[in-house]
Amino acid sequence: MKKIKPHPDFAPIVTKYKPGVVLSVRIAPEPAVRSAVSRNEDATLHFSESGDVVAMDLMLPARKRRPARADPERDLALFMSISNAAERLGLHPATLRKMAADGRLRAVRLNGEWVTTLGWLREFEKRRKPPGRPRKTA
Repeated sequence: MKKIKPHPDFAPIVTKYKPGVVLSVRIAPEPAVRSAVSRNEDATLHFSESGDVVAMDLMLPARKRRPARADPERDLALFMSISNAAERLGLHPATLRKMAADGRLRAVRLNGEWVTTLGWLREFEKRRKPPGRPRKTA
């Protein structure tokens, strides 16, 4: 595909975003002799006789509404530090950091610190084998 270079006589157009509106952008002063529409019909390219793109019509998509987010402070309260998780499990924090880095404990890094959630910690406890040698069964 040919790289589109704007014509030096045309200044960039700045418009406000209006969803569902067709935005027409003129790239070069030559008249368009043929047009091509994209597969999903959201863009139309207009070509000159030489095959250069001279204009574009773009259909701006409607903005998707984001679901209402809960209070961000409440969301952060769902995370617990690795040291708090280590206290709950009776392990050393360094052990849990290694497990998080290896992927054995589901955790993410926030601002350089490993954090996990209570749900991820419970999931880890269910999968975790007890320490030491297994007992003999009679």
